Amino acid sequence: MQKVMKSTKKDISLILCIIYFSYLIFKIFIQKEIIMTNNSILKTIYFFKIDKLLFCIPILYYFIKNNKVNEYFKTNRKLNIGDFITYFALIFWIDILLNFLISFIGNIEEKKLIIYRPIYIEIIYAIFIAPILEEIIFRGVLMANLKKYGIKTAIIVSSLFFGLSHYNVYMIIPAFFIGIVLSYIVYKYSIKYSILIHLLINIVARIPEIIFILKKEKNIFFLGMISILLFIFCLVFFIIGLKKRNYRDVFSVFKLNEEDRKNIVIFLKNNILYILVIFIIVFSNLLFNYRLF
Repeated sequence: MQKVMKSTKKDISLILCIIYFSYLIFKIFIQKEIIMTNNSILKTIYFFKIDKLLFCIPILYYFIKNNKVNEYFKTNRKLNIGDFITYFALIFWIDILLNFLISFIGNIEEKKLIIYRPIYIEIIYAIFIAPILEEIIFRGVLMANLKKYGIKTAIIVSSLFFGLSHYNVYMIIPAFFIGIVLSYIVYKYSIKYSILIHLLINIVARIPEIIFILKKEKNIFFLGMISILLFIFCLVFFIIGLKKRNYRDVFSVFKLNEEDRKNIVIFLKNNILYILVIFIIVFSNLLFNYRLF
């Protein structure tokens, strides 16, 4: 196995991540400005998430420019429909169970400064834009560039940053574990599969809002039926995934041998400054939006 360089070296992927995470700080200021002013330009920037898209430009440029060189986990292995659904079911239940557990034991009060966008904007972004951008950022650029520290380090670090990028404090832990599954799928098969599963998960999460937009009372009944069928469907395939041991390899990423632990230590030593900057940005955002103390 290729040895990891112990010397401190600039890591372009982490620099790009700092640029992306800086959106969280920018978001604090733009929210304040929107509350205090009626400036239509600022409102347009915020409502259509133009500010966040602008922070993604350097990463997208890097991804496209280096696509042929890095190949970003392009493999010849195909993910069959049965296994695809079992991984989807795993992510579905991770999201449901961890969100329920965190909501049950958590008692973090959100500050009232949060400004909500029109629902249709959130739905369009969550379904058609976020899955592609987030997979490129975390499973494409970041995870691909951290392979030199070992694939387990790359998966854990990219998933941790993926979780921290969700400014909703209740989503950080579920997003981390979902990131582990998506990262495994990218490594084992291809980033196109993680994008597709990410897209489907976001559609499922937005079903209540989609039905609300239709504004028909009978849709409440359909929402209930869809939810029940989805629960049963995902439970069946989750059990199938357990019996086929599809998930054993996914979570073997947490079984670190001596070489894995050394790789993580080297990664931390080489990138401690970048890591501290990212954590300061995330902490500042959470401190501003939630009453943590």
